[in-house]
Amino acid sequence: MKFQLITILLCFQVTLSFGQTSLAKIDLKQGEFQVGFKHYLKIDSIRTYKRLYDWNNQNIPRPIRINIWYPSNDQIKKANPCI
Repeated sequence: MKFQLITILLCFQVTLSFGQTSLAKIDLKQGEFQVGFKHYLKIDSIRTYKRLYDWNNQNIPRPIRINIWYPSNDQIKKANPCI
């Protein structure tokens, strides 16, 4: 029983290690339109939570990450994607 459980967990771990793909491998081409990007971090003080194994045991406001992609009119010459 213990051997079967370890085998199943090991197989699950191996499949998780291949879950991400590099941008270099998918060969994305830069399009003809420019795109802008903004990143904001807001705090939701109404929805609090406690961290597991935290020494102070206080309620912490939940962070909210907001990513906004939008069309841009900026002209960038020879822009290279971040890889």
